[in-house]
Amino acid sequence: MDIKHLVNSKWTHLQVEQRRRHFRVLSFSKSKKRVELISIIDNSIHFHSLDDLKNPEIWESGWSQ
Repeated sequence: MDIKHLVNSKWTHLQVEQRRRHFRVLSFSKSKKRVELISIIDNSIHFHSLDDLKNPEIWESGWSQ
């Protein structure tokens, strides 16, 4: 994962909750190692650790079906 291109990147959450599956990264805090994501379906904001985003059992880069 290239941190330089993290903002505006697209992600798929593999454990769908309330139809929220596809997200886009809004911001990244390098010091806190935390990302701010927005759900595409309802524009809700979510915060996750960078380690969670790197976990292939939870997240997948890009938007998949």
